[in-house]
Amino acid sequence: MLPPPANMAYRRTSPDRVDEAADQGTSSPHQRETPRPARRSALEVAVWVVITLLVVLAAAFVTAPAPPPHAASPMAQSIMLSSGAAMPLLGLGTWRAGAGEVGAAVLLAARLGYRHVDCADRYGNQREVGNALRRLPADVRAQVFVTTKLWNSDHEPARVRPAALRMLRDLRLTKVDLLLLHWPLSCDRTCAANGTNTYDCDGRPNGVPLADTWRAMEALVDEGLVVSIGVSNFGPKRLAALIDDPQVGRVCARKGQAGCKKRMRWHGT
Repeated sequence: MLPPPANMAYRRTSPDRVDEAADQGTSSPHQRETPRPARRSALEVAVWVVITLLVVLAAAFVTAPAPPPHAASPMAQSIMLSSGAAMPLLGLGTWRAGAGEVGAAVLLAARLGYRHVDCADRYGNQREVGNALRRLPADVRAQVFVTTKLWNSDHEPARVRPAALRMLRDLRLTKVDLLLLHWPLSCDRTCAANGTNTYDCDGRPNGVPLADTWRAMEALVDEGLVVSIGVSNFGPKRLAALIDDPQVGRVCARKGQAGCKKRMRWHGT
């Protein structure tokens, strides 16, 4: 072993002495000082972990295909209507769903397996619902059953078709699966515009017979704009008055549905 050069002092330095020398701005011949990386605080690390997980979950939510409803799920159960259409028993209601909320609700419901969306002209949000339906994958959209309702101010037979076309336009559909009479009440246009009481038309009914409105709705079925028709919020007396009307009975006979009045009466009692 060669002796150290004359101009260099050589001494052993313990690890403790090396650290001490580094703190004093000096170093041992056997220890070169290297810059230390800045340490992240525990809070910074936790924040970055949470952000990363959120980004991954959001990407998975957006790109993953909508799962079909399980066969045992209530969302997969349906009943057969007299028109031959299968109506899912469980659906998403859109009443009181505000702007900017109802569209997201429709998309989320479809992802969770819902295949029935319940709408109404009176709810004032069918345009957003229609835009959301257009955003669904084609195979999912083909499975979605759409219900809407005719408002009280559109019971006059001359108003039924224009109202239906307006709702189809808002929902961005060429036909609707089920059109219901929203209430067993008919009122004038000013009543609907005031909107002070949706249950009794603000005391200004116009006396249009329910059977007249029903026959106008039947014409929508004949035209192919509506698949099935029905009623909503009808009590037994109101329903009995409708199904006992001779015109409604003739419609049943013409459609080859001899038992339709019996079935309607059973559901209304």
